[in-house]
Amino acid sequence: MHRRATKQGDVTRVVLDAPFEGSIAGLDKWRAVLSTPELREEWDPAVEASSLVEMFDWNTRITRTNFALGWPAK
Repeated sequence: MHRRATKQGDVTRVVLDAPFEGSIAGLDKWRAVLSTPELREEWDPAVEASSLVEMFDWNTRITRTNFALGWPAK
């Protein structure tokens, strides 16, 4: 995960190398991995733990995330 500040705002780039056997996974499967709070600590090195507090619908959810650097980061 790489972050860079620009005049327009922060830019975040995430790269994941994953081996595939057979067919290539669809974008919906990738979105599911990236939006699952319990899996965030696997792909984001700044996160110690993350959990889902409440999910109102598919687009609205409340999560709790513990960052390794503390909040706010210094």
